[in-house]
Amino acid sequence: MSTHEGPTASSRLLLLSLGSGVVWALIALALGYSQLHQRIWGGVLVAPLIGLALGLAARGFGRRPGWARALHALAALYAAAALFGLAVGVADLVLLDAPGRRPGAVVLQSVYGVLWGITFTGYVALLWPLSYANHALLGRYARRSEG
Repeated sequence: MSTHEGPTASSRLLLLSLGSGVVWALIALALGYSQLHQRIWGGVLVAPLIGLALGLAARGFGRRPGWARALHALAALYAAAALFGLAVGVADLVLLDAPGRRPGAVVLQSVYGVLWGITFTGYVALLWPLSYANHALLGRYARRSEG
């Protein structure tokens, strides 16, 4: 008879967080313009790790008042977008050979581009509620893993 009872609540949270990152990568691909898809693969590949980091940050989400949960979801959306842009910029720096480029500027332009893009295209109005729902789900699993 096996004593293995399946994944613990904590490991389910980690797996759910990784999966969440994959879903957000698919959203990024869907929102990106077709000519940009080549350029965002650095972010897409790192997205599960971004999901993992933000999943761990979802602990305590459900215990906060509503306005704090809303702000947390917005801050997490922008933090994830900045990390996604950072990964895109680093991949751009490593993979594209363009002599004379300033490494910091190459990376930062991707970070700013992603943040600018979600803000001024209006995608933040769609992504913020998705971020809230995502954190509510992850927060529920975090509570189970704590208890």
